[in-house]
Amino acid sequence: MKLFVWGIPVPPSRFYRFGCFRLDPSNRLLFHGEAVVPLTLKAFDTLLVLVENHGAVVTKETLLKKIWPETFVDDNSIAQNISLLRKLFADADGGTEYIATVPKRGYRFLARVEEIGDQQPDELPRGALPAHSSGATAGRGRLAFWRVLAFLAVVVLSVAASVGLYARFWHRRVPSPTRATLVVLPFVNLIGDAGQDYVADGLTEEMIAQISRMNPQKLAVIARTSSMAYRQTNKTVDQIGRELGVNYVLEGSVRGTAGRMRFTVQLIRVRDQTHLWTRTFDRTAADVLEAQGDVSRAVAQEVELAVTPQSLPSARAVPDPEVYDLYLQGRFYWNKRTREGLAKGIEYFRQAIARDSRYAPAYAGLADCLFLQRWISELPGEQVIPSAQEAARRAIDLDPSLAEPHASLGIIAVAEMHWAEAENEFQRALELNANYATAHHWNGLRLGAIGKTGDGVSEIRRAIELDPLAPILHTDMGWLLILDRKPELAVVAAKKALELDPGFYLAYEYLARAHEQQRDYETAIAEMKKAVDLSGGKPELRARLGRVYALAGQTSEATRIQAELKKESKHKPLSSMLAALVYSGLGEYPKELTMLERAFTESYNTETSWLKVDPTYDTVREDPRFQKLLHKYAATQDPVPPPRSNSSPRQ
Repeated sequence: MKLFVWGIPVPPSRFYRFGCFRLDPSNRLLFHGEAVVPLTLKAFDTLLVLVENHGAVVTKETLLKKIWPETFVDDNSIAQNISLLRKLFADADGGTEYIATVPKRGYRFLARVEEIGDQQPDELPRGALPAHSSGATAGRGRLAFWRVLAFLAVVVLSVAASVGLYARFWHRRVPSPTRATLVVLPFVNLIGDAGQDYVADGLTEEMIAQISRMNPQKLAVIARTSSMAYRQTNKTVDQIGRELGVNYVLEGSVRGTAGRMRFTVQLIRVRDQTHLWTRTFDRTAADVLEAQGDVSRAVAQEVELAVTPQSLPSARAVPDPEVYDLYLQGRFYWNKRTREGLAKGIEYFRQAIARDSRYAPAYAGLADCLFLQRWISELPGEQVIPSAQEAARRAIDLDPSLAEPHASLGIIAVAEMHWAEAENEFQRALELNANYATAHHWNGLRLGAIGKTGDGVSEIRRAIELDPLAPILHTDMGWLLILDRKPELAVVAAKKALELDPGFYLAYEYLARAHEQQRDYETAIAEMKKAVDLSGGKPELRARLGRVYALAGQTSEATRIQAELKKESKHKPLSSMLAALVYSGLGEYPKELTMLERAFTESYNTETSWLKVDPTYDTVREDPRFQKLLHKYAATQDPVPPPRSNSSPRQ
């Protein structure tokens, strides 16, 4: 006779018995007496490893290897499972210690364990119904019902864990069956001068930009951030194809002599590593853009897309060779995302504009550099934002087909809480180039800021599909999951970002905030310290550290940070929201509200855009003073004007 659950046979299995518990490894169930104890799958796996090695020390390394194979997690994940198991045992059998910590080594399971072989029908746990049994009592039926519910709970937890640990599977992505996906690998610099790398990088970026605008409904193009991760890689085309989920790989090289350039390009089909074609283009520096257009059209034909004339890249005026050279250098330094890189990028873009005041891409690059200075170089918004807006609008006036400046205007509008304008700009950017990952990314942040976190997560997921190796996308996915009150998933997203870039301070910030949301203050403090150190001591992160110190009961550390920030504010403008953060942790809510009210009057403050959704303010959310602030916030959300028509990019 067999045990059935909903008509599905459950195979006989061995059991482990200890204390008043029984562990069923095959069905991944833990029983306390006759009741099923609900456990997450990872907590169950942790317990099973300890029980199977009862009496012996199980090292942390062993637990990590067995429970999280091929996944990046740290010791905190083990500690959380151990803590959960100890609480479970204490609630059920408070007088017995089951798990002991062995300092600097691992854990030991202390209870006496008895292994029971395959159960016969008369040994089935009470409540389990043999097949076709008509003599089961109502009590047994109820127990079987609860076993079914427990089984379903385990299934649901398993599915949730699989969805939540999305980061683990990016390297096994499968190409979409509905549209082709292509990656342009970094062009190889064969000019013979490492100082000319910017030429190869610039060509790569321009190729991505042109091809991505051809027919986004049928051709997805991986963004530059993920493409550049394969510079000087030893990975095969097959490996790259599987990691990025692409059908085609475009790779090339650049040579140059005496004012002329030669670049060789080949298109490879990932499925069978077939080289579909190889092309060589000899051009003067003045007509490199024309050559890129030739390659774009050849790619479209080879992947058998129904490319209409309207979907092909629009022709751009070919600039003076020196202007184009300055533009490429500007993009090279902009992509470094450092203070020094942005300063050099601005210098090169301005030189390009000085030589050709009608070259739209240079204005778009300048807008991007100026906008990022607000965040990376910590310059006051009023110092850089108006100039960034002016440059973006000038780029649109000169070339209405560019998506980038519309996205820049959109994220600036988000920071200023001009929601209708932000939606309009992002909509236009995506109309122009649905493959522009940054537009999806920043639009996701807009949706999160106005409380549509589910839609925001979907938008950032689209951005990740186009740029799977960009740390900022996984980091901001974590931020939206924090806003959605799902800190366990936010932890996974932040760790994926750190796997891609171990020195990315924003990922540490959101990792800390996710642990704070879980009330794991010790871990939150450790992660926020890393964020502070890696950022060079950014004031807002120190304020966040002060808040979590206060929540952890370390009041002296919190007030020390608060005093430091107050002293610094006498020499440079600091948002009043920084003081509000520390007051919120200390539980001084009237002072917190006063600082929030003051923050609304500060032109250089950009953090109020998250006020509606940030969990930081949940403790005062129902206060009348806070509700009044939300009314001010809502007043900025003016009705969204009708979308711009495709034929008129500017109104």
